[in-house]
Amino acid sequence: MFIHLGQFVVKHWRLVILLWLVAAVLARVAAPRWDDVAQDGDFAYLPAQMKSVVGERLLREAFPHNRSKSQIVLVVAREGGELTGVDRFAAYDLARRFLNILGASRIARGQHLQKEISRGKNPGSPRTKALQTRLDVEIAAAEHALEETIRLNRDFASERVLERYSGDDRRINASAHLNLSRLRELQGDHQAAEQERRRADKYGQEIVRQLLDAQRDENKFEWPLLDVWTWYEDVFRERLGRNHPHARLVVLHLSNEFMATANIELMRRLNQQVAEVRQRIRANHLEGLQVLVTGSAAVGGDMLLSARDSVRNTEMFTVIMIVGLLVFIYRSPVLVLLPLITIAAALVVSMGIVAALTRLHGIPGFSWFNLQVFTTTRIFVVVILFGAGTDYCLFFISRYREEALSEAGPERSIVQALGGVGDALLASSLTTILGLATMFFTEFGKFRNSGPIIGLCLCITFLACVTLTPALLRGFQPLMAWSRRMRGAATTATANDSPFWRALARVITGYPEPILLVSLAIMAPLAGIGWISSGRVTYDFLAGLDARRPSRQGAELYNRHFSVGDKSPITVVVRKPDADFNEGREDRKQLGQLTHLLYVAGVTSVRSLTDPMGDYPPKKRYSLWQRKDWRTLFMRPHQRTTEVYVSQAPGYRGKVSRLEVISEYDPFSKEAIAVLSALDETLARLSESPGYWQGAQFAFQGTTASISDLRKVTQSDTRRIQVLVVLTVFAVLLVVLRKPTVCVFMVASVLLTYFVTLGMSDMFFRVLEGDGYQGLDWKTPLFLFVILVAIGQDYNVYLATRVFEEQKRFGPFTGLRRAVLRTGGIITSCGLIMAGAFLAMTSSVWGDIIPDSLPLLKGLFPADGALKAMVQLGFSLALGVLLDTFIVRPVLFPAFLALLCRWQSPPPAVK
Repeated sequence: MFIHLGQFVVKHWRLVILLWLVAAVLARVAAPRWDDVAQDGDFAYLPAQMKSVVGERLLREAFPHNRSKSQIVLVVAREGGELTGVDRFAAYDLARRFLNILGASRIARGQHLQKEISRGKNPGSPRTKALQTRLDVEIAAAEHALEETIRLNRDFASERVLERYSGDDRRINASAHLNLSRLRELQGDHQAAEQERRRADKYGQEIVRQLLDAQRDENKFEWPLLDVWTWYEDVFRERLGRNHPHARLVVLHLSNEFMATANIELMRRLNQQVAEVRQRIRANHLEGLQVLVTGSAAVGGDMLLSARDSVRNTEMFTVIMIVGLLVFIYRSPVLVLLPLITIAAALVVSMGIVAALTRLHGIPGFSWFNLQVFTTTRIFVVVILFGAGTDYCLFFISRYREEALSEAGPERSIVQALGGVGDALLASSLTTILGLATMFFTEFGKFRNSGPIIGLCLCITFLACVTLTPALLRGFQPLMAWSRRMRGAATTATANDSPFWRALARVITGYPEPILLVSLAIMAPLAGIGWISSGRVTYDFLAGLDARRPSRQGAELYNRHFSVGDKSPITVVVRKPDADFNEGREDRKQLGQLTHLLYVAGVTSVRSLTDPMGDYPPKKRYSLWQRKDWRTLFMRPHQRTTEVYVSQAPGYRGKVSRLEVISEYDPFSKEAIAVLSALDETLARLSESPGYWQGAQFAFQGTTASISDLRKVTQSDTRRIQVLVVLTVFAVLLVVLRKPTVCVFMVASVLLTYFVTLGMSDMFFRVLEGDGYQGLDWKTPLFLFVILVAIGQDYNVYLATRVFEEQKRFGPFTGLRRAVLRTGGIITSCGLIMAGAFLAMTSSVWGDIIPDSLPLLKGLFPADGALKAMVQLGFSLALGVLLDTFIVRPVLFPAFLALLCRWQSPPPAVK
């Protein structure tokens, strides 16, 4: 097949190049940009049956106007002293800014709803009534937020001068009145709208004009704000630091998932507001007062920024390393250009096709096809395409240079070279492509989409390597010198120029048993460590961020002043169809008892309708002599309290309640997951036992619940994929080689490499990070297994096919030695290139390693705070490839083949 393909490509090389050029141009012009269709997040791709997903769905339906999916926490704190009277105005400054933005975002959503209502043909239809109800809610929420903003502005104006918190407030005052004018227009009160506009004009018509211009820009971005909680509201005052001597909190509730790609732009705009407050703090010389940002959405935004930085750095340094290695190997500009042009074309075409496929579901009849791409997937596509694609090109070019020595002529050499390595390249690519494709059978959505996407891109790269590379080689013939220098450069083609490989081949064929035993004895303990560490992984997203990232610094400041579990409580959602938690006395009494039942080990407080502040664990009682208890009793029937803890939505009104469980542990920790498990067991027994709660539905929501479900799903997926990948790779090897014993050893050798790599990586990062090390990131074992087991067969397949080819001509031992000689240099070069490509994934930390005494080199590698997960995976993959390149392929596998030959024929004499 590949002989015929080579003949076609050589004959029609111009057409082949033209077709690839057209495909690349179309992919670049017609297909959407990868970044425009890329998504991210983890919790959004959990299976629908997981309890956290059920809880999220129930919360969304029962609390449609309080359906927060993530939060941003603004921390105003003074380290080493108490907050002063001036300091609190900085906190008020933040609160009024985001209340104003909340009002504006509610108005924008209201205007959108009003347009939908006006387009409706039947004003009395259920849909129109539902839209009108939503519009009324948006208007009420906007009015409340803007009235609070104006009240804060008024208090600010009357008191800030006394407190010496100077600054120009005209812009925010005018903005609040302009937003209120928009709200009155939405309500149809044009006279009131005009009055608010005149009030805004009092602060300066130039300011109003600037605000209107900025408003047009803001209309292009819709703030996903649902609510703003501040410490001066009765329901939240204690939780947000009303009486805290050192800190205040402002909490922004968002409709975005914590790692939604829109959070990058959200954080940029939010940081602009925070920067203005910080600038005012500096202008008023409030040294020691800090304003930091944290919360799940801030963490997710920093993770996305880190991933984007990693993509940029990885792409740039992958190309640099590949070019450097190619120049070192070939020292020929033409031979360096061939792989680069091929991989560039394959990358553009494959990424364009994948991006276009994400839009396929919008075509009638293809609604079932829902392909999703992710920001981090791009890193794997770039690295694997450059690494594997360059290897394929090198295998072909190496064989071509061998054929060129036979004086067969350039065209025949191309055909013979493609025919000689085509089967090996096909087998190598199939092990990787099909191995990655098995990820389609996972439950976790990101795995299920990413694996087939990378496999599809690699399939296109393989086609480019067996068509475009030979065509380019044919077209570049006039530039290539067929001289003695060319023959002299073909070091990989002659055994006489490889004394190292000649000596290694003789030793391996002469002493295979001790070589195998010694190698296995060294690798076995490391593999044992890898086996243990494979189950010891971390799901701590915050710890995966570099310490310089703002959200991590904000989290550390928060943890110094507030309970770490209060940052992201476990939300328990209870649904009882026959209950009325709004009015039913017995129902409220049972809800109070349920609140006490949730005080399992590790729980510090439980907030609910009956105890909104979580101040009263089971053994504590109210005291009318305590002011705090009077306030709690007053809040129980408070409208704001009821709206937070009991559903008021049609179909769920009074039947669904939420409780917030605060643990003493970090939401990402294993201890917090243990608390969740205890809660789950308690509620399961309650639902199954006779009594009031029998048959009630309980679900969970929150960071800990999502982490727990993510842990269950990914661990199950890992076990499933490990079996599927091994079976798939073994099946491909069996079809290609038709030697079961050899295939079993090849699979076993890469499994050994995987566990050794995992063990060495775990030890390396344990030493590097010290006491702060929690384990490898949860994504590392799965991706390491799939990529290493699949790609690790490339070199074994190439060596095995060459061994069997040479053995047919020269006998078992001579053929084995000749195969090691002929392939040793090129496989080592390919391994170095693949390892270099994976090592580029760690480029974000190179700036921390390079000493300050090398400023020019350090400037090339900005220390911008890398994702630890990407660094760990890049290091592990590079280490695994190097182990395969320098131990498994040149030592273990040839020694096994030599041992196999001994069983079939007498051993050769060692000279």
